[in-house]
Amino acid sequence: MKIDRKDTGNGTGTITVTVETADIKDKYNNSIKDYSSKASIKGFRKGKTPVNFIKKMHGHSILADTINNVMQAELSNYIKSEELDLIVQPIPSETEKDQMSLDPFKLEDVTFNFDFAQAPKLKLKSAEDLGIYTTYDVQVPDAMIKEEIANGLKRLGSQDETEEAIIENDLVTVKSVELDGKNVKEEGHETEFSVLISMIKDEKAKKAFIGSKKGDSLDFNIYKLENGTTDDYVAKYLLKLDLENAASVGEMFRGEVIKVMRVTEAEKNAEFFKNFTGDESVDTEAKAKDAIRTNLKKHYNKESENLLKGKIASDLIEQNPVEFPEVFMKRWIRVATENAETLNIDQEYDAYAKQLQWTLIKSQLMEQHKVEVTEDDIKAAARERVLSYFGAGAAGVDEAMIEGIIPRLLNDQQQLTQIHTGVEFDKLMSALVKEVKTDVKSLNTDEFKGVVDAYNEEMKAKG
Repeated sequence: MKIDRKDTGNGTGTITVTVETADIKDKYNNSIKDYSSKASIKGFRKGKTPVNFIKKMHGHSILADTINNVMQAELSNYIKSEELDLIVQPIPSETEKDQMSLDPFKLEDVTFNFDFAQAPKLKLKSAEDLGIYTTYDVQVPDAMIKEEIANGLKRLGSQDETEEAIIENDLVTVKSVELDGKNVKEEGHETEFSVLISMIKDEKAKKAFIGSKKGDSLDFNIYKLENGTTDDYVAKYLLKLDLENAASVGEMFRGEVIKVMRVTEAEKNAEFFKNFTGDESVDTEAKAKDAIRTNLKKHYNKESENLLKGKIASDLIEQNPVEFPEVFMKRWIRVATENAETLNIDQEYDAYAKQLQWTLIKSQLMEQHKVEVTEDDIKAAARERVLSYFGAGAAGVDEAMIEGIIPRLLNDQQQLTQIHTGVEFDKLMSALVKEVKTDVKSLNTDEFKGVVDAYNEEMKAKG
């Protein structure tokens, strides 16, 4: 086995691996014999197929697998022994042939060339040098607590389907399709969701709904439909998309009313307060208001903390620039991405490079701060995600049901990756938050929403 490396500048280089006949001869012959002993081929007794026949029929693929396995193991060992800190996995050099020319009856040396790029060495600006950050003490108004109770009375009341005209407190399910101007968009996004008429903030849409019946259709701006919603909420609960994919969908929709549920409010008594808060000790309206205020404060404190973490991460990216070998990285994206022909790599490269920059910064900071993600961390985060599925009703969900859902969630590789990435970010940023200088500003909920909206617009502009 021969292996050499040639540096080509800017952290890039080429590794040449030569797999010699002696490296694969015994492995190849043993694989042929093993295949022969197990093969059931018409005209031969099982295990008695001649070796030369196996070589003729399957030798090329067996030889290719043998060479590839030996080469990959050697390449991996070389990268490890040389302590090469690579940005991404090596890719075949542009001079490599698409397919090896192999003769299963005559073994020869085979040479492979791989291009690589080493991760740049970072001299990070520490979090404590980033400046002073503002955190927010959000004041929860009495009107919001009153509205929470009013919504709870509706949510925990009875619901009966009706064919009558829609009134203020009805819960309406609409099957909606994206518009292009005044017409339904060809292959436009379709979604189905429910909305409480009293929660509609677009007065024009609200008036259109009231008095309509099942089967009627009406147009509305999906982002202006419900009170107090964020882009993230609309994407997740109304469009049923992630925020990135929702960005490519228009705002105007045509919805057909497919169900009208008439809501009768629950009775405001001790049982309601216990069920609404999920706390057996909360049996009066005064206690319920205190519990609601506490929960809302926790929510806004968490939102303020998330805002702070986002700003710190954004500033770390901005103040710690990283230079990547752009030509190599664009070729790597083209090689490593499925359906790469559909990508506009030049257009999307900056966003990819920024994501990669954050990955390198995060990795170095996690090492510096000795941040580790444990199995218990993953399980706790998975539990929180499961509880979020039930929204306000989570307190009443059976514990056995929650414990049954968590393993299924963690068996989904995409969900597991999202959870792991989220835990990594949260633990690292919690460590960095302790290092930055902060001051506290008191705001009401509307003012805080304005701060969040302004930050989201700023991040959107930065890409």
